[in-house]
Parts: sequence; structure tokens; C-alpha cells
Amino acid sequence: MPAIQKQYEKWREKGLVVLGLNLNESAVTIQGFVRQTGVTFPILFDKDLLIAKKYNVTAYPTTFFVSPDGIIQNIFVGGMTENYIQQQIDQIFKSYSNR
Repeated sequence: MPAIQKQYEKWREKGLVVLGLNLNESAVTIQGFVRQTGVTFPILFDKDLLIAKKYNVTAYPTTFFVSPDGIIQNIFVGGMTENYIQQQIDQIFKSYSNR
């Protein structure tokens, strides 16, 4: 999450949107986590696991990189390095700035 937060801060003015999705924790637990980690992007709750089922999320964390037109460009399961996140964002922004 800290690596994602850092990229969010870097790219949000250029249009990057980050949404966290909580599947198992209570709102109180997530509020504490947000305060502790300094996450500023929205955290959504999927208490009935509808989103997780729809997108076949079976392991955590799972990250979806989605283009501005809503098409999933990449799915990564597990922890990511900041460099990997940066590369994915760069690739999406470059491919859409040339259109």
C-alpha cells in the first residue's frame, strides 16, 4: 500500500485514480489502517464479495491496472515493488497519451 500511495500522490494530478477494495475487515479496522499508513485514496467495501467474485479475485493482494477507457491492462497477484507499479502506470499513460 505505501508504494501504491506514493505513485498515487505522484500521478493523481495527471488523472490516476486508485481505489482500494476491502473484502474482509470491518470499517473500524480499515479506518485504523488508513490512519496508520497514510493512505489517501478511497477504500471501498465489498462485504458480500460481489466484486471479488465478478473479477475472480482469489488471492490477496490482487491489483488491477485499468486504462482510462475501463479496459483491464494487467492483473498482478501479490506484493509489488514501487518500480513495477511505476512501469505499469507509465505504460498505460504513454499508450493513451498517443491517441
